Amino acid sequence: MRITALAAIGLALLPRALANNPLEDAFVQNDVSNNGGYEVAFASRPLWHFGRSGGNNPCYPSAALIDGKQHGTNPDTFPHAGTGCPDPGPGGGTGTAFPTYFTVGFCGGDELRVTYNIYFSHDGFSNGVIAKGHMHDWERIIVIWRRENGQWSRKELLKSFHTGGYDSYMHDNWNAVQNTIEYNNPDEQDGKDKDGAKIYVGWGKHAMFAQRNTGWNDEASQGCGREFRSGRDWWYDSLPFAIIIRLHAELFSRYLPTRSDMINAAPGSTDGDTLSTFDWGSADSGPWVIAPKVCDAKEGGFTAC
Repeated sequence: MRITALAAIGLALLPRALANNPLEDAFVQNDVSNNGGYEVAFASRPLWHFGRSGGNNPCYPSAALIDGKQHGTNPDTFPHAGTGCPDPGPGGGTGTAFPTYFTVGFCGGDELRVTYNIYFSHDGFSNGVIAKGHMHDWERIIVIWRRENGQWSRKELLKSFHTGGYDSYMHDNWNAVQNTIEYNNPDEQDGKDKDGAKIYVGWGKHAMFAQRNTGWNDEASQGCGREFRSGRDWWYDSLPFAIIIRLHAELFSRYLPTRSDMINAAPGSTDGDTLSTFDWGSADSGPWVIAPKVCDAKEGGFTAC
């Protein structure tokens, strides 16, 4: 059961701040104990961004199971990243809906970690060297909340990099994340220390980043920190629309999870237990795997190029 009325109660107890709106401790404790942390997860959900490189779609996310069955696809040759994956929807706007699988867990008395996981039917390329692909892919971000003076606030962001690691490059203090938003203004650029982070998903291998990088389109770069990713920054350009489209042909779509998109996939949840019964091959970092060790998530697995 999702106790959505708790959200209004928890937020009503606090004056609205200009940024990083906190949650009362009693609300958080109740939500985690009785609701799987759904409202806490919804309160820091990311705005996902996806880019198209050189006119080639990414492998866009989807539900991990369709009609209760897996639907993984094999990677295609470079640069055909999106073969067999869902249609992202029209470029330059809101993308096709997909689930965001979350888990919520305490790390001691004053820290709470929320994972946001998305599933891709494959990653990389069949002929890749650095960006060698495989069927199925789970990637994630982790938002770290901390309790101070009876209130919980967002403090850090960890972003996954293929192998389950989080190097210092994949870590941000929340107040240093390049773009954060209030959910009633998702078009804002350069917002700092607000409620949700803009996350830019790598085009080829789906590493998670907090910044755009449209400078590297080669295969090798897709397996490292140079991985191509883009967003909707062209909305803010002053050039005529036709020129903007031509200059920014790689830019694609974004998606902000709705309430119905948020799925609890922690161990012990219905969806988490169901997903854990399947063999995900090389994608061995599903949310039910990450959740029990989320408090140890620190660094490792990053390839800088």
